Amino acid sequence: CALQAGGHLMATTIDTFSSGVGVEYGRHMARLVTGKAPRRRRVVPRAIWPAAVDLAYRAHLLRLVEQMRARVERDLLPRVRPLVDAYARTDALSDDFAAVKVSLLEGAYGSKDLGAAVETIGRRTSEWQKAQLHRQLRAAVGVEVPLADPQLSRRISAFTEENVGLIRSIAEDTLGQVQRVMLRGISDGQRWEQIADTIERRFDVAESRAALIARDQVGRFYSSLNSARQQAVGITHFFWRAAADERTCPVCWPLNGERFPWSRPPAVGMPGQAHPQCRCNADPDVEALVDSL
Repeated sequence: CALQAGGHLMATTIDTFSSGVGVEYGRHMARLVTGKAPRRRRVVPRAIWPAAVDLAYRAHLLRLVEQMRARVERDLLPRVRPLVDAYARTDALSDDFAAVKVSLLEGAYGSKDLGAAVETIGRRTSEWQKAQLHRQLRAAVGVEVPLADPQLSRRISAFTEENVGLIRSIAEDTLGQVQRVMLRGISDGQRWEQIADTIERRFDVAESRAALIARDQVGRFYSSLNSARQQAVGITHFFWRAAADERTCPVCWPLNGERFPWSRPPAVGMPGQAHPQCRCNADPDVEALVDSL
């Protein structure tokens, strides 16, 4: 009878919890049956997206695109119009274009300053992510949890190398497209205005690509650091947190609030890596960490 009564009492308590009504009453009844109240789930504040880092990186890449545009307008476009008007041969223009391309790729797009700027973005992303995870763990656990990352230098070096390659590819692809537009336009007898308009659109595409790289790469690096650091302190699971605004994609929104083991993420990938420019985050499930303290 006691067991039946206890079971009935516990079922009533569970129903009370699941209905969301009378939480304190439910805790009191559970204490009578089990001798202790059910554990409250630790509240983990949402991580804040590194928007400032993203914007700084985007601004730097857009400045590089603008430098490329200005160099083409200064050194190449004045040579194109006379050739268009005269239907002249383009051999000399090809030589000039090759010289400008080499100068840009060995200058702004190939200097040590570019690598240093990208490395700074990597370090800022790391510091931001570390501060967010510290804040989450301190709020949930109540103590400072050290976040050592002996592989940080290697991670930042890999981030820098990959991003310098992506940035150079913007210049190489854009300059190649502009050169083809110029040469084809001259050989096809296109009007100067038509050629200039097509070149301008190529630089607009370069700007869009630069903005995409900035957001996507900051998000991916943030995500990889978050994964490594959570697992390093013993966190085995995470909760998927979508940005939950009008730009949240239909791939990510159904995953919002779902719990996954780090060892078996969903098929779409990690939060922040599910698609280009993904702004989702992995909030730590701290229960196992709390048990280990």
